[in-house]
Amino acid sequence: IGRAGNGELTITSTHDGKTRQDPFDFVVIALPNSLIPRIDFDGPQLAKAMARHNAHHHHPAHYLRVTILFDRPFWRGTFDDSFCMLDRFGGCCLYDESSRDIGSTHSILGWLVGGAAAQEMSALSDEQLISAALDSLPASLTHGRAYFVEGQVHRWVGSVSALPGGTVPWSLDRRHQPEPIDHPNLFMVGDYLFDSTLNGVLDSADYVSSWIAGRLSDFAGVRS
Repeated sequence: IGRAGNGELTITSTHDGKTRQDPFDFVVIALPNSLIPRIDFDGPQLAKAMARHNAHHHHPAHYLRVTILFDRPFWRGTFDDSFCMLDRFGGCCLYDESSRDIGSTHSILGWLVGGAAAQEMSALSDEQLISAALDSLPASLTHGRAYFVEGQVHRWVGSVSALPGGTVPWSLDRRHQPEPIDHPNLFMVGDYLFDSTLNGVLDSADYVSSWIAGRLSDFAGVRS
């Protein structure tokens, strides 16, 4: 990503062995902070600004989630809360995902593993992780294996920020516009800029889209 002589932003990309360069009035980078170093930024000023942005927000956290569907809520009566803690996988949270849907016919448990355990376990196959989750059921619930239907695994290794906004949060403008002098139309969007939640990334996107809309209104006013 760089800047052309006329002020436009350019993206150079390679696909199927073919390289192309496309000009844009605005560029919005909406990627996990961990992926920013994989992009080459043209020019020392932009490269330095992007490296500073990445370093400030580099607080990676690791999570792994195993979600399993059962044909009956065999755990009810043994534990009736919406979650409990297990002393497995370095300590993990076991959620009764179906507790939020009163009267539902489905029965779902979710294992949320964090930290180093999640990072290490992410290398295992889905089948191994599902089996490990079933093996982690307390002795009073091991009969639940008989009610297993299917399972899914989601991995978030290094893609979640443990300290969204950085140690000392920057202003919203600075978070979203890393290099405002020569690249004022290059913006960042990410949950790590707010609070590492879905609402956070929506707030970030709304902030940038409103900013761009304002710029476009200014341009329209100048042309008229």
